[in-house]
Formats: sequence, structure tokens, C-alpha cells
Amino acid sequence: MFSKNHSVALVSDAGTPAICDPGSRLVAEAHKRKIQVWCIPGPCALTAALSVSGFSGSPFIFEGFIARTSSQRLKRLKQLDELYITIIFYESPHRIIETLKDCAIIFGDNRRMVIIRELTKKFEEIIHGTIK
Repeated sequence: MFSKNHSVALVSDAGTPAICDPGSRLVAEAHKRKIQVWCIPGPCALTAALSVSGFSGSPFIFEGFIARTSSQRLKRLKQLDELYITIIFYESPHRIIETLKDCAIIFGDNRRMVIIRELTKKFEEIIHGTIK
């Protein structure tokens, strides 16, 4: 894919490329080959979600997609519970209920949270509340 005198563009219909997607491998390979990489800013679900969440972004931690299995997820959530900052992660609609159950186990039912889905799309939904 990489050759002299050619340009390569990484474009995504799902937000900023290389944020929680395999595009980061393409960028890493370009760096390895000493090929200059430019960013043309565009929408990013992470920063858009943080801006409408009402939570502080100073500081925050972005976890990307949390572990798929409950045991791995619980282990990571326990580590995150020690932090007193905003925590952002992506989750699949197929796993959200199980992830919320695990969050309740580690963080407790009264932990404030925001769930945002379909951000910037026709069926956008922002739910403020507690894990309970």
C-alpha cells in the first residue's frame, strides 16, 4: 500500500480514524517507514460525548472498548475504581447490560454516569443518572 509518490488517505464513517479502530496499525506502519502523517480534524465521539456529559474533562481517562468477558472487565473496573476522575469507555449494544451489571458490582449502584448512543445521529440519546 505504501509506495513512493503516492498518497494514502485513512477515512472513517465512524468518527475519527485510529481512535479505537484498526486504523492505528496503518498509522504506526507509516511512522515505521518514516512516512509523514497529517491529521485533518473531524468528529470524534470521545470528545463530543465528554462535552455533552456534564462531567469534568480535567482530567479524564479514555479506556476505549472495555474487556469482553465479565472476569476481565471486573478486574479492570476494580483498577479504575481507585481513580477519582471521569472515565470514558465505548461499549457494544450487545454487551451494555452485562457491563452495567459489572459496573454496579464495582462502583456501586449510586455512581453517577451518562450513557450516550447514536451521538450526532438522528436517534441520538443521552441518559443521565446512576448505574441503578
